[in-house]
Amino acid sequence: MRTGGPLLASGVLFLLVACAQKFTPQQEWVMDNFESCKMETKSWNAQLDRVETDGRMHISSAQTVTDANRVVDCMKARLQREREKGPQPK
Repeated sequence: MRTGGPLLASGVLFLLVACAQKFTPQQEWVMDNFESCKMETKSWNAQLDRVETDGRMHISSAQTVTDANRVVDCMKARLQREREKGPQPK
């Protein structure tokens, strides 16, 4: 007689949810804006390799650094616009 199946499945599910990676607001911002800046600047070769908890990002480019620089410039401009607007009410 086997009765541990549902209990084991719930334990595994709990571990998966509890260990799910949570990102800082800075990481979320970088990940949200990287892809849209990549598309906006047509920088197909730029790749987001890693984002630190404080929002610093590590980017690589397959062909030339020009694509990565375009994405970084786009993200800097977006951040500047957000800072100029100030905090938004929630």
